[in-house]
Amino acid sequence: MIEINLGVLLVQVVTFLIGVGILWKIAWGPVTRLLRERREHIQRDLQTAERAKQDMERLKADYEQQLAQIEAKAKELFAQAQREGQQAREGLLRATQEEARRLTEKTRRQLEEEKSRLIKELRTEVANLSILATEKLVRQTIDQRVQTQFVEGLFRDLDKYSKEIH
Repeated sequence: MIEINLGVLLVQVVTFLIGVGILWKIAWGPVTRLLRERREHIQRDLQTAERAKQDMERLKADYEQQLAQIEAKAKELFAQAQREGQQAREGLLRATQEEARRLTEKTRRQLEEEKSRLIKELRTEVANLSILATEKLVRQTIDQRVQTQFVEGLFRDLDKYSKEIH
């Protein structure tokens, strides 16, 4: 059987307690200090990572907001460019229509003037030819008064004829 010697047991317990005390003083303190420093370092790293994550989320939100603003601005500029293009197109169309109207009116006036001029020339030419023809036919028998009446009648007939044409 096993015999327990109290003296030896007491010395072993005291030696064990002294060994634990020395170990506590020499090893346990630095180990707990090392564990505490490691825990604090991990907490700092976690806090730093959390701040970095928050900063990144804030930057992402800023980036998305700026991107949305840029897209809105681009859409606005595109719409404005379309409006300005439409206005320019309408202005050019109005100017072209006005120029066409003005040219048409100018051409119409020129044609009217040319028509009037040609009618006057024709009247004069017809009157001259009529007078020449009449003179040849009745050169010695008609006096000046008769010639004037004849020419006036001829002009009246030409006026009637030109009014019928119009």
